[in-house]
Amino acid sequence: MAKVYGVKLAWVAALVVVAAGCRDSGLPDRNLPLEEAEQRALLYPVYEPAAATALQYDGSDWVVAGRPLQIPASLLVPVSAEGGEAWALATDAPPRDRLYVRAADGWTPLARALGAGEAAAH
Repeated sequence: MAKVYGVKLAWVAALVVVAAGCRDSGLPDRNLPLEEAEQRALLYPVYEPAAATALQYDGSDWVVAGRPLQIPASLLVPVSAEGGEAWALATDAPPRDRLYVRAADGWTPLARALGAGEAAAH
């Protein structure tokens, strides 16, 4: 009987926690009407998109895919690319997943840009 009581008590406790999490906490300046929220200034910086195509390699366009990374140059090998110099990880055999271009603060990763058919498939 004590075991059944313990299970019931656990269910009641769980329901109380869920119900408390669902109520409006009434935080000031957090729950705005839609019209007011649409006109409110953004709290986070908005970044301009990077250049559409960084370079071409292996018959595909490659675009910037993140912030510069700190990669030892000894782990990279140069690859032949149209539109600029590119490097790949020495352990990454063709077809490559990532390319890298030299940046002032490291190596900027590039990813293969999805074509119209590929984007629809994802």
